[in-house]
Amino acid sequence: MYNYFFSHGRTALLNGIKLNNFSTNDIILIPDYLCEIVEITLKSLNLKVMKYQINDDFTINMQSLKSKFKVSKIIALIVVNYFGFPQKINLIKKLCKKHKILLIEDNSHGHGGLLNKRLLGTRGNFGFSSPRKVFKIYSGGVLYSKKKLNIKLPKYKYNLKSFLIHLISDYFLIKIFIKKYFTLKKDYSNPFIKRDNVIYDMNIDNFSLSKITKSNTKKEKSKRFINYMIWTKFLKKKNIKPIFKKINKDLMIWCLPFYVRDSDEAKKWFLWGQNNGITIFSWPDLSIDNIKKNTKSFKRWKKLVCLPLDIPSNFLKKVCN
Repeated sequence: MYNYFFSHGRTALLNGIKLNNFSTNDIILIPDYLCEIVEITLKSLNLKVMKYQINDDFTINMQSLKSKFKVSKIIALIVVNYFGFPQKINLIKKLCKKHKILLIEDNSHGHGGLLNKRLLGTRGNFGFSSPRKVFKIYSGGVLYSKKKLNIKLPKYKYNLKSFLIHLISDYFLIKIFIKKYFTLKKDYSNPFIKRDNVIYDMNIDNFSLSKITKSNTKKEKSKRFINYMIWTKFLKKKNIKPIFKKINKDLMIWCLPFYVRDSDEAKKWFLWGQNNGITIFSWPDLSIDNIKKNTKSFKRWKKLVCLPLDIPSNFLKKVCN
């Protein structure tokens, strides 16, 4: 497959769709638990979306998915590797082949992850990932495509403040100091928190591309694996089980997700993280419609807590002891 770098994962998806010549009002199947920006991106191309259900363990609800194939004009299916954990895709591939629809693998959470030596994001007709979620960079999305892409886009631009923050991000203690005393703390318990729903049709900036090229992917995977184990041990003391109990060292895991009783308990975790210099967060940015209708997805969101894995292991050990 060919690799093309863009500013964001959404930009990679946008250009993957354009490359495959979808028609107005074609229908794309997407999971019901996903960032709103994916739906916004698809609708910007005059496509329609239909949602299939995701189980609480973030596997695909096959009964829900199969029921959608009865609808005509479905042209593609997006499958998401939540938090960097790969979906079981062989059966999905057979279904797509049977119904003659394209398979799009969303590996935004797990850039660089491997399964049986196969790069995640390359198991469908095309796929995409978001290295900016893994590495300390300002922009970064990758399109994996079997087709060649010939397009010229402007490079992503960043302001001086953001550039300096990313420049010093390798110095974790400085980063904590700035977060604690000079930045506004996000209230992750607020579903209406300001979100980034802009579609950036741009290429990756040179600084970010350089950092991706020079990054040690194997070392990053190892750190995240170790941190996952540290968090798991910490949660065990509190009788909490991670949603994903088995972890493969070849995967690039974004975070460790787990469920709590309610939104009040989730908020306590967010505050605990802030007090310890760690960004514990919720995911994803659901649509306003989802929130107002109090959908099943929103009810799940209120109980989901995500623990970061991008912090130094020695620091995390001290916090968890």
